[in-house]
Amino acid sequence: MNPVAYRTIFAAAAMALALNVAAADKMANPADKKDARADAGFVMEAGQDGHAEVELGKLAQKNGSSAAVKDFGKRMVTDHSKAGKELAAIAKKLNIKAPSGSSDKHKAHYKKLAALKGEKFDSEYAQHMVDDHEKAVSVFQKQAKSGEA
Repeated sequence: MNPVAYRTIFAAAAMALALNVAAADKMANPADKKDARADAGFVMEAGQDGHAEVELGKLAQKNGSSAAVKDFGKRMVTDHSKAGKELAAIAKKLNIKAPSGSSDKHKAHYKKLAALKGEKFDSEYAQHMVDDHEKAVSVFQKQAKSGEA
């Protein structure tokens, strides 16, 4: 995998995590906790996405062929585990149920990637990370702009 792909993955992940902090801060201090119920969908989606990133990060450490992919997988486990704990704590304060795992869609993608090894895994994982983090940026931007909490 080329260095541009790694930089793109890292940039997308950094943006998603930065937006996660902004959205979480907004949710941690809601003006009216009753209005926070509208944010339950965001909590569910962001939480499931985070669980999937952790699971795929562990898989990257196992199935990846390059040190960069393995290191990136480790970072995803660390960063998304931390973000997931923060999101769960905020959800608990707001009486919103946080997800305990990833969605069926994520599980299907995990299964697809789990069948790959080496350079093929590296390539597919990198593309998936770019796609997922671009989607995450969009979800977090929307929440930061129009979330109720």
